[in-house]
Amino acid sequence: AKGSENATAGFATADVGVTYQWARQSLRVGVKNLADKAYFEHLTEGVSGRENLAPGRSLVLAWTGKF
Repeated sequence: AKGSENATAGFATADVGVTYQWARQSLRVGVKNLADKAYFEHLTEGVSGRENLAPGRSLVLAWTGKF
């Protein structure tokens, strides 16, 4: 219904990473949400005012290979 959504505060997060490539492969290491900011997306499922927070700081490790 019109006007049934609560206002959502804005937020910004920072992600950093580095990728190393060789031959037909690559390895990426990164950190998401570097400052460990607590936030939730506007369309998050949950009870209004008690939405589940997005994941905090997390480490990403990815390997890609072509055969």
